[in-house]
Amino acid sequence: MLPHRKKCFEKEKVKPKLLLRTNENQNQINQARVHQPLKNKSRRKAHNRSNRKVHVSKNSQKLHSSREARRRKEPLNNSTRSLSNSNKREDRPNNNGHRSNSRLKVFHNSRCREVLVHHDNSHRVIFLNFSSNHRRNNLRRLSRFGRLHLSKGNHPKAHNTRCDPLSSHQDQVGVSKPNHNFSSLGDHLQEWFNSVPRVSYNRNSTDRGHHKNRRDEGLHNSSNNRDTGLHNSSNNRDTGLHNNNSSSSSSRGKSPNSSNNNNRDMGPHNNSNNNNNNNNNNRGKGLHSNNNNNRDKDLHNSNSNDKVHSKEQSPPFGGRGDCLKQMALVKSGTRGRKITVESNHLALNVGTLMTAVHYDVSITPDTPKLLLRDVMNLFGQKHYPNRHPAFDGRKNLYSPTKLPFGVTDSISDVIKVEGENRPKEFKVEIKFARMVDLSPLHDMLKTKTSPQDALQCLDIVLRNAPSNTCITAGRCFFTPPTGEIIDLGDGMEMYYGFYQSAIRGWKPLLNVDVAHKAFPKAIQVLDLICDLGTNYRFEMRREHLVQPLNDSIQRNLEKFLKTLKVKYEITNQSGSKRIYRVNGLGEAPSRAQFKLEDGSQTTVENYFLNVKRCRLKYPHLPTLWVGARDRDSKILLPLEFCSVMESQTINRKMNENQTSAMIKKSATSTTVRKSKIMDSLQKARYNNDPCIREFGFSVNNQFERLEARILTPPSLLYAGNTTVTPSKGVWRVDRGRFLIGATIKKWTIACVTRQPCRVEQLAESIFKMAGSNGMQMASKATPPFVHVSGRQTVRDITDYFRTKQDFDLIFVVVPNSGPQYSFVKQAAELNVGCLTQCIKERTLNKLNTQTVVNILLKVNSKMNGTNHAFNTPSRPPIMNRPCMIMGADVTHPSPDAKDIPSVAAVTASHDPKAFQYNICWRLQPPKVEIIEDLCNITMEQLIFFYKKTGYKPERIVFFRDGVSEGQFREVQRAEITAIQQACRRIQAEGYQPAITFLVVQKRHHTRLFPTSDHDTEDRNYNVPAGTCVDTLITNPTMQDFYLVSHASIQGVAKPTKYCTLWDDNNMTNDDIEELTYHLCHMFTRCNRSVSYPAPTYYAHLAAARAKVYIENDKLNMDELKKHQETYQIKECISKDKPMFFV
Repeated sequence: MLPHRKKCFEKEKVKPKLLLRTNENQNQINQARVHQPLKNKSRRKAHNRSNRKVHVSKNSQKLHSSREARRRKEPLNNSTRSLSNSNKREDRPNNNGHRSNSRLKVFHNSRCREVLVHHDNSHRVIFLNFSSNHRRNNLRRLSRFGRLHLSKGNHPKAHNTRCDPLSSHQDQVGVSKPNHNFSSLGDHLQEWFNSVPRVSYNRNSTDRGHHKNRRDEGLHNSSNNRDTGLHNSSNNRDTGLHNNNSSSSSSRGKSPNSSNNNNRDMGPHNNSNNNNNNNNNNRGKGLHSNNNNNRDKDLHNSNSNDKVHSKEQSPPFGGRGDCLKQMALVKSGTRGRKITVESNHLALNVGTLMTAVHYDVSITPDTPKLLLRDVMNLFGQKHYPNRHPAFDGRKNLYSPTKLPFGVTDSISDVIKVEGENRPKEFKVEIKFARMVDLSPLHDMLKTKTSPQDALQCLDIVLRNAPSNTCITAGRCFFTPPTGEIIDLGDGMEMYYGFYQSAIRGWKPLLNVDVAHKAFPKAIQVLDLICDLGTNYRFEMRREHLVQPLNDSIQRNLEKFLKTLKVKYEITNQSGSKRIYRVNGLGEAPSRAQFKLEDGSQTTVENYFLNVKRCRLKYPHLPTLWVGARDRDSKILLPLEFCSVMESQTINRKMNENQTSAMIKKSATSTTVRKSKIMDSLQKARYNNDPCIREFGFSVNNQFERLEARILTPPSLLYAGNTTVTPSKGVWRVDRGRFLIGATIKKWTIACVTRQPCRVEQLAESIFKMAGSNGMQMASKATPPFVHVSGRQTVRDITDYFRTKQDFDLIFVVVPNSGPQYSFVKQAAELNVGCLTQCIKERTLNKLNTQTVVNILLKVNSKMNGTNHAFNTPSRPPIMNRPCMIMGADVTHPSPDAKDIPSVAAVTASHDPKAFQYNICWRLQPPKVEIIEDLCNITMEQLIFFYKKTGYKPERIVFFRDGVSEGQFREVQRAEITAIQQACRRIQAEGYQPAITFLVVQKRHHTRLFPTSDHDTEDRNYNVPAGTCVDTLITNPTMQDFYLVSHASIQGVAKPTKYCTLWDDNNMTNDDIEELTYHLCHMFTRCNRSVSYPAPTYYAHLAAARAKVYIENDKLNMDELKKHQETYQIKECISKDKPMFFV
């Protein structure tokens, strides 16, 4: 765009209107441009200079300027004419005897402009060009989903790129079908413009985060765009697939296939000789960017200069999109109301120490971790009694200066330690490893190197003191309760403790938080049995133990005791005390036999009676199998002489009752939590620890104060243009209906409970509230009441559902616990293909209006309805063009489960409102965090998006849950590459949408506390919903932030941390924070903002549904792909009702 034309355009506020006319005898079309008369000589010269480089055909070898073409009055090579003087030139035949051009009149804002249509021997239409780049938008939509070719019969036909699974659907989006005859180009364009896609995207709002100078938000927009879409044009800083650019500024690399050349007009099959001036000016390219001086080239650009070739595909990492490789400071966000908050972080003074000494420690034979510190403490007292190095409890030892080991810098010795039953000897060997640079700790904002090694050293030094006095569990430290014992039931109790970790912020910080953990109670095994056998109906006591245990209690007892340590001791017999680890249960003492030293056989009961001189009180209870597993004869102990050892850390999943009890006991207000953290700090006494003092470190005793911002919640749209603005993370819809209400013509209610349930009130309430919320629902259930015995199997429930296949929806009342829910979902979704909505018995018992509304929120989504959407002013800018929002999560089995696979689930939006989502899931080996089949999953989601909307996504925003910081690079290398690969497989030539990849982290210990009563909104004194922090406690060189997007129901609100790993969209912190916060309001199950974005929440639900499918099935971990095929969801559910899982 010329400078004077740009100024004229900026004054125009009305969206351009186009009327097309053309000559009816037009034969072949290739390329057209509108030329507007220039008013003076200087402007004409400027125009000629900017237009020196034009496109030539594929077979030409020279580049002609428009000035030379006018002087010689001859066409360019291969009948490609100079376009700058086209209004004065008559049509001429080309080499094939056809006319080389024709004219097209365009009425633009009441002013007529003439378009000269050119072609070459390739008979290709590339795109149409206007002198005003902004006004090219509508015409250039021709090249949106493919390139239009002209056949020998002059009929336009759609040219689909090879290997394009989406090409079969192009007739749905306005691209002409093969052999479709159009009398003129004008008719063809008019039909395309009149075609109405199945969905629409907002094309008038300003895209703050991506297209800052754009006024027309069409799908193929142009004019001064910084980040353009697939078919963008002119003055773009970041180009798209079919971009025209006359600007010489450097490309910032937002298009994955962008090149840096001053070629003015390049199409999908552009030929260019100008490839010699290679300045590599692209600042950050995507996966397949050509780093030449070609400013804007399509993926299929071919260079006629054989001496200069475009570079090979650039590596996927290290460009502008790679957010892990950036070392520059990231600018913080500015939107929102500013407040001051406190965080549970303490400033660290790292003194003046610049280096530390790292030693490798080897202790043999292998010993439990608890003994390693005892061994090292004894070793230190012997060899360096006046020094206090930091030991990590495994293999690393740090010291501020070298230890007195002599010239060799190594030492070894044998240390004797008192064991549980007898003394043990260990060989300790310490060797010098390296010097650790601590200089990055002194200025986090200026460091150019990664401070990870220095942070690790600092963290181990700070952990040294509590590790010697507390029970260690990961990064948490616990002490046995001295006052009230918090009983969690089923043999478990809760310990209070604290968590600590040295982190990288804008300065070194120590994150300290309250910690809670369940520990086995130190009780006799007999009392443990009573605890396991007690429920809400029955309380078991010792007098009940005279009878053998039932199978359920015995199974739970063995599961609980396995791998735990027990203390064996016979009352009134000194020297009988022993410590054993439990392998499992054995037969009852009255039946269990073993050999004596003389070779005779005896039972355990007789042995204790004859040898130990004690009569067993419970000979019918099982024995404990303890000791080494490889012994010839098992060691079997009577339960009545055994008790569970205290303070044993275990990694087991708690049951539902224990989890509920722990949440209730640990939920406190912010003031109580702050008080507990301060108590932990006093117990830790960091600044008095000799190790910390030897390093010269110190810890501040006050929480850090920092600036936060309260983001503005989105305005939500309901039916009848009713808008609602959330307040305190909640919104009420008193008069509003669902934006799009679903229709349910045939429905019924079934019960799979043990006893028939009363569902009359449920049926009446559902029908009444459905109508009130805008749903079209049949008046009565058909039949209204059906009871299916809860003792039946999946096969029996399947047979029932087969009789209801023509029903739109079946409400199913299930027990509060048990396998019936799994039976229902397996039968309905895997075997039959009918939609169900389960309701628990206790929900039915407390039925009220709000409960019914919550049920209908899920039902409307399942039936393809839309509960609400973003109001236009609140719509995130990135969603103004086709954008697919994705979420992913991988759920793992509990640590004690060895034969259960992990489940990877990926969700993706398929509507412009980002409300409806589709799911894909895969089984993969246990504990594998990387999504192994993400490429194929992404391809499925792209195709599904295209089928539903008629658009290919131009942008992908991916929210990835469950990834730790240590896995960032691995996830980036594997999963982002898989997404990019999927896009290339979908369309091998030229499709590469811009990707933004964020990690969602909930497993952290950061908490935010308000500093003023005006900045809190609930009784627990939490920060308001929408509180965002991206300073001081965040990584200064990463785009990360903390966001409290929800209102906490109980306890202290836990912020969610977001880290950007990849960003092709060049989103600012404000853009990402706003998008993330808004998506937290799109969760279908409730009228509340949730703690993390809806797509991530849906991924978690999808993974949970997959676990329901495989529940109680024994799977071979080596044949998971075969098992995956057996759990295929019926297409009438997965394709027609994609939100079935909510």
